[in-house]
Amino acid sequence: ECNEGQVWEMALSAAHHKVNHLIAFVDYNHKQLDGNTEDILNMGDIRAKFEAFGWYAQEIDGNDVEQIYDGIERAKKQTGSRPSVMGMQTVKGKGVKWIEEMRLNHHITITREQADSAIRELGTQEV
Repeated sequence: ECNEGQVWEMALSAAHHKVNHLIAFVDYNHKQLDGNTEDILNMGDIRAKFEAFGWYAQEIDGNDVEQIYDGIERAKKQTGSRPSVMGMQTVKGKGVKWIEEMRLNHHITITREQADSAIRELGTQEV
């Protein structure tokens, strides 16, 4: 969605109006419907872009719940009159190897058997 101009209009407006109670989350999984973002429209450094717009910006592992929690706490504590954003580097299908490894997994349909297999795989992982 960060390829859309309205996202950057919002970013500029939120900073201009000093919306300091806003925490935005950008799921940056590097995938689009038809390929990798780097091949279609490279977003580059999301954190630097939001910082240039006047935001308090962080980059975290979006597949790590503790990092998400800590990022929210840091955003709440940041001082000033600016909005916050967390650029969350994520892996689509995290925890299910065959989905993680798919090149085009932005939207997929899976069978009941594949769903059952994925649930079993997720159930064997340590938390």
